[in-house]
Amino acid sequence: MKPKSPSSRFALIGAVVSLAASAIPGRAEEMVRYVLLQVPAKEGALIHSRLEKAKPEAMDEILQRPGIGMLGDFMEVNPWRGETVEMSMPMDPIEFGGEVAKERGVKLEVEGARIAAKGVVARLAAEVDLPEDSKGYRSFHSHGSIPVRPGTWREDARWGDGKETLMLWRLATTTAPEDEAAAGDPVGKVEMLWFKLPEADLGTLAKSKPETRDKAFEWLTGRGELWKESSFWVRGGERSAWMMAEGKLSLAKDQAVADESRAGFDVEIRVDGDTVKFAWNIFAKEQGSDDEAKTKFVATATPGVWEFSEIKGIDGANVVAWRCAME
Repeated sequence: MKPKSPSSRFALIGAVVSLAASAIPGRAEEMVRYVLLQVPAKEGALIHSRLEKAKPEAMDEILQRPGIGMLGDFMEVNPWRGETVEMSMPMDPIEFGGEVAKERGVKLEVEGARIAAKGVVARLAAEVDLPEDSKGYRSFHSHGSIPVRPGTWREDARWGDGKETLMLWRLATTTAPEDEAAAGDPVGKVEMLWFKLPEADLGTLAKSKPETRDKAFEWLTGRGELWKESSFWVRGGERSAWMMAEGKLSLAKDQAVADESRAGFDVEIRVDGDTVKFAWNIFAKEQGSDDEAKTKFVATATPGVWEFSEIKGIDGANVVAWRCAME
């Protein structure tokens, strides 16, 4: 029995592509650790400030904070060997009549290697499907290219809905020299947050200038209602993808059918001097509806500066704030 998969298109967008055959095999002392945190939304910014680029022991301190949950803790030795490494923690599947209709749990696929003259780069496919009663689920997906910087914690992906935030953190070691690890194609960390803002305020936001965007973003977070929040990595000339969904399976003519809401996008960047050109497709579907809203953007931005783009056709949001910080 197979469910109708509403996210099959996402799987194609975020397919993991093999790294070049010129990769040099990793060494036994190299390792990677992934920790998936579940935190209250109001704690997200604090957790990020405490962990981003922090030393290994910082995670132990974070896990002792009240209200912080850990959904997965994975470790792999010698991960940068040019092969796909799978790390998973199964949870209760959705079943009908003893047959599995949907797997649930945490699944990470990482493929990393030391590429000649490009340093260590990994492609990550993160798929998190959390149980919501016996037939329900919440899904969080992120696919993209990750720069491997040794010795400190780095956030590889983030999903948030204004109430709760999931954060995937990575701690890696590599024998690559610092100058080698810093080489390669341009890589940036993207943040995108969707807000519902009073229509009359959209014009005010559009008048902000690059030098006042940080203040404008603070104004937006106080004035608007946060719908979705994301963070992920993207590599120049390649596509990355991100998605959140929640739904429930039911039987219809012996087929498992999902009624779900979802929001996500795929994005590609190209770097031209001091600017970054974005091309992305945003999609959203409300639960109980067959209609899917789609918005396409092409925009040019300065790295590290917040941009604000009006979006249409999505009930939960009418503006997206986004920026890309280049490594």
